[in-house]
Amino acid sequence: PNGESHRCAGVTVALNGLGNVRLHHAALGASPGTGLLRVADATGRALGGRSSLVGTIDAAAGERGETVLVARVDDLVPADRQVATVHLDVERHEQEALAGALVLAGLPRRRASVAV
Repeated sequence: PNGESHRCAGVTVALNGLGNVRLHHAALGASPGTGLLRVADATGRALGGRSSLVGTIDAAAGERGETVLVARVDDLVPADRQVATVHLDVERHEQEALAGALVLAGLPRRRASVAV
């Protein structure tokens, strides 16, 4: 859900004409809401794809965060949508993301890939 990563993914999709790709600017979780995403470490270095949901940000130490939407996969992908493969790259948030994908995961002919 890192804003810069989402923007870059959108550019990639557009440049490659990927009409069958749906991007959602949200973190994945077991229930919908909002979360705090750490996007820069204490040195101010952007974390990019290593951004992660956290409870607090230490702004005094230089960390930066973004408030992001948290969504369930099951709320983003309608049960009647034809989906062959779902790929989740959720940076140590696998259990929470999969807990929000129980309906989709239980449907026939689905393959799921979780990057760890």
